[in-house]
Amino acid sequence: MMMGKSKRFICLLLIWVLALCNLPVFIAAESEPYTLDNLLAADMDTHFDGGTSPFTLDNISTGGSQRIVKMNGNNAVEFRDASLGTNLSSAFYYQLNSGRLKDRINEIYNMPVGSPPVEFVFAYKLMRSAASDKPVAKDIYAQIQFAPYTNILVPRFPADMPSITGTAAYLNSVPDVLKTVNDSDIASYRFKVSPNGGQRNITSIKLTFSVRVDTGGTDEAYVIDDLEISEVKSQQTLDTEAPTVPSNLTLAGKTDTSVNLSWTASTDNVGVTRYDIYRDGLIVDNVSGVNTTYTVVGLSPNTTYHYSVKARDAAGNLSAASNEVAVTTDPSVGGLPEPLGDRDIGNVKPAGSASYNPVTGRIKVQGSGSDIFGTEDAFHYVYQPWTGNGQVVARVYGMENGVTWTKAGVMIRASMSEQSPNVMMALTPAGGAYFQDRLQAGGASTSTAGTQAGPPYWVKLVRKDNVISAYDSSDGINWTLIKKEVVTLPETVYFGLAVTSHNTGKLASAEFDQVSIGEVPPAESTNSPFPGTIESRKQWLWDKTKTMSEMGLQLNIVQYVAQIVDGQNVAGNLQKIDKMFQAYDAEQYKTVSKMYAYLMVGNQFNSTMIDHVKAYFSQYAYAKLPQTENLRMSNYTAGYLVGQSFPDLQDLNGKSGAVLKSENRANIEEMLSAGVRYGWAEYESPEYTFMTYFCLNALYQYTDEPDFKQKLKMAMDVMWFEWANDWIDGTFISTSNRAKGDSVSASDLTWRGADHTALSWMYFGGNRAQEGIGETDALVPSAYRPYLEYLGMVLYRGMNYTPPEMAIRIGQSGDKSYTSRKTNLQNSSGRNLKTYRQAFVKPTWGLATEVTYNRVDNWQPLVYINC
Repeated sequence: MMMGKSKRFICLLLIWVLALCNLPVFIAAESEPYTLDNLLAADMDTHFDGGTSPFTLDNISTGGSQRIVKMNGNNAVEFRDASLGTNLSSAFYYQLNSGRLKDRINEIYNMPVGSPPVEFVFAYKLMRSAASDKPVAKDIYAQIQFAPYTNILVPRFPADMPSITGTAAYLNSVPDVLKTVNDSDIASYRFKVSPNGGQRNITSIKLTFSVRVDTGGTDEAYVIDDLEISEVKSQQTLDTEAPTVPSNLTLAGKTDTSVNLSWTASTDNVGVTRYDIYRDGLIVDNVSGVNTTYTVVGLSPNTTYHYSVKARDAAGNLSAASNEVAVTTDPSVGGLPEPLGDRDIGNVKPAGSASYNPVTGRIKVQGSGSDIFGTEDAFHYVYQPWTGNGQVVARVYGMENGVTWTKAGVMIRASMSEQSPNVMMALTPAGGAYFQDRLQAGGASTSTAGTQAGPPYWVKLVRKDNVISAYDSSDGINWTLIKKEVVTLPETVYFGLAVTSHNTGKLASAEFDQVSIGEVPPAESTNSPFPGTIESRKQWLWDKTKTMSEMGLQLNIVQYVAQIVDGQNVAGNLQKIDKMFQAYDAEQYKTVSKMYAYLMVGNQFNSTMIDHVKAYFSQYAYAKLPQTENLRMSNYTAGYLVGQSFPDLQDLNGKSGAVLKSENRANIEEMLSAGVRYGWAEYESPEYTFMTYFCLNALYQYTDEPDFKQKLKMAMDVMWFEWANDWIDGTFISTSNRAKGDSVSASDLTWRGADHTALSWMYFGGNRAQEGIGETDALVPSAYRPYLEYLGMVLYRGMNYTPPEMAIRIGQSGDKSYTSRKTNLQNSSGRNLKTYRQAFVKPTWGLATEVTYNRVDNWQPLVYINC
């Protein structure tokens, strides 16, 4: 009996090793031995070894986020949903439009009707990493989708989409252990592909993981790794014979940017399914096994390439390489500087062209086409293949024969397909500068407005790993960041210049100069001054405010305000602020940020902008709220300042002027009383506390009531003493009890502070430079996790409040010790949480504080101060 168990263990261990190496797994079932051949492994990084997630969040408004995590030294992906977003599931998808898996499935569908179906198994490893108190089980699942989604001869969901919440892996409570989910857990994960004689093929495969928490619940998250979609193969029919070598590879034709190849077909004991095309020793593409010709596009003019071909069968057996053919492309037809080439992409009539004027140094691009947008593009492209990080810069010197949405600009493109993923920073005749992207092949495009400007105007795209940054500029020296986006692109892409007329049947033209494609220049050091002074740290944070970047979303209003204050791109930034005032904000603190903007730079608003400001503030009801400290204070602050600044403006409750001001002052003073007496750390979160401080600072700065101003000062002073005690030699001490809050602790030496703790750092200093401030490389939507979004407004040189000298001296002291212990650890769900904390200074001040938070529904802090 023990011998049997040992053998089973050894077999399981062997299976695990083979799967890890992406090798077929042989399983000896009681009926018949079979293999599992993971076809997905050829098409994506199933182990996430590259350190990036290939998945895309379907809807950023859901509050979903993803990140790469380490599990026992290996990379995995965590998918998370938060209730702060819309009450929908967060779905993360990866779409395959080509590759081994899709080809094999279509090969089966092309078999004669009545041929035996072929089985597949869907599997992955899973661990629940955040257990919500309100998970929506039906929307926590994984699924495979076969396009075109008609359910005619091809099922849309071949493996169904049952909830994974009942699997052993999901229910496992052992930390840091991922368990396999496969057809043993969910029967529908073993599915069949039935031949239909080629009547219907699939156009794409979409792999999706969904997670959802109900409104008001804490976060729900799980980690996945080692993805598999494997073909089940009979060991008896296993094909190990490779096709014969393709022969007589020859050059059938060439241009300046393309090469036509042909060869003699290979033979195979079962059948050749595809030919792999190699260029300079690397595989670049493949064609169906019935084809013996191939056209290579996207080449550089006057460049020599070496091509060979290999044959592959359905079992994955690969032939040896054919003879090699060396080809030198023709010189550029338009005399473009090498290595630039050009070609039409998509359905364009008439044909476009490109030419170079060596006297002026300008490149003239003519292009027709319906647009560069939607799911596919039609335009003329001047390009250069580029591998790795780099940037493309150009000045759009002029545009002719255009219409409103004619586009001319710089582009980074994954391929020459009209549906290719791409990013573009373009100039339009009527709309000014625009950034746009398509994240998935054949997917939808999105756009973000840049500066309202016409040619001549500069545009730039920068690629650093999987992050694209888009800029525009009036002089090519001072650049404005329009958007920063995570875009999954192949290592080798096409950098270049794109023109579409947006007017089918007509050519538009654009001239470019100052064109540069190359490496990204070394960035100046972003390290903070260390140790520095309060003033040098303050200036560094202010400069960071003006250059900060939000990943994937529109920049916050504070950057535009800070640049206006310093006289930078004033006209363009006023346009952007005007657009922001025309949008509704669900988060109350964003309303306060817009009030700051009005009070700081509103003297530069024209009458139309003022009308937009008034319309914006009239959308809200400034009344008592049953919400968290920071949101209550934000609503009351906005109401008070609206009543003071716009006496005739009515809120949604019909209140205005003195009434609005007095009622919200009463609400604020009630909170001030509680904060001064019991402490501000209602949720023991520096994020929440900072947002409250953000409001108090606005009230202190702009109130016209001296007695109220004094009360505000006292409340802010108390907050600074709390922060001073929490600042232990450069580490901001906080519990990590909030699922969406700050995971900041005394032992977390990798932490980089966000805006709320950067303010403490500015005054107190510390033992680490905060060089990451202002970069939202966290994958949590910036709408819910501000990173330097508002700090600039608080530290603006025109603000009058200064923290107490005693608080600054306590915060700067390095002679503090800290102890912390937590029992019944919960989060903001309303379940019990007790946190005991001590922080004290010795021996200089003789001041000690001990705070006990008894969490049931709201924090009820008891503070004892011994001097």
